[in-house]
Amino acid sequence: MDHQPSIRRFFYLPRNAWVLTSTSAVWSIGAATANPYQTLYFSALGAQPFTVGLLIAYGTGITVLSLLVGGYVADTWGRRRVIVVFSWVSVASALMFALVNSYYLLVVPLTLASVSNMYGPAFNSLMMDEIEPSDRIRGFSVFNAVNTTPSIFAPTIGGLLMGRLGVLDGLKIAFLASALFGVIGVSLRMKWLEETYLVAPPKTQSLLAHLRGSLTSGVGAARRSNQTVKKLLLYVTLAGIGTGLASPFVSIYAVNYLRISPVDYSIWWISRDWLP
Repeated sequence: MDHQPSIRRFFYLPRNAWVLTSTSAVWSIGAATANPYQTLYFSALGAQPFTVGLLIAYGTGITVLSLLVGGYVADTWGRRRVIVVFSWVSVASALMFALVNSYYLLVVPLTLASVSNMYGPAFNSLMMDEIEPSDRIRGFSVFNAVNTTPSIFAPTIGGLLMGRLGVLDGLKIAFLASALFGVIGVSLRMKWLEETYLVAPPKTQSLLAHLRGSLTSGVGAARRSNQTVKKLLLYVTLAGIGTGLASPFVSIYAVNYLRISPVDYSIWWISRDWLP
């Protein structure tokens, strides 16, 4: 019989959700060209492994703080404004990555990239505002599938650039591509995205109170959770520590020490989720 209507129904998303999904996919074409090799870029600029670790730790710390503040900003500014403003901050970070000529300057684009995560809570809130609760599993599955599709081919473009121009110059071009596709994606996002949240005029809670409340409620929820959830949280924490010790340095180890060509490494990077 006719399967087309059912396929359309499966991929259906409300307008704003499709705007975020499609613009993220466009942006991902550039981002997936450069981002898998970020620490390799740090190394090519002269950063030693310990310095790379410090830079990653710094960026992670700013990201955590930005996500906490992002919830407050989303409630006081509205969803659309936060998403648009900090999407441009993220685009600026990609451009700055391409322009720096010393690892000492990496703190600038790292700060911008980490602060841009402030739009994360607004992004997720807008998606949940748009998609009915009973439809959110399918909706977020569609978002992840569409948004991840560029990662099938874009990392190999980064590998080809490195193979042709060298790691440093190749990744500078890759970060420029990330900024270019970001400009396209965010421009379309500005044009099409609509606000879904009406901000209440009075400010009922300060930023400090919001941060304190977020941390307190998070700790309280963890304490009240059952043993299965607590074990899962412990597993995720330990896995995160183990992953953080190794994964940032995989590209450096593969290309600089194992002498795997950037193109071969990029192909492995794409296929890593399919390997047994």
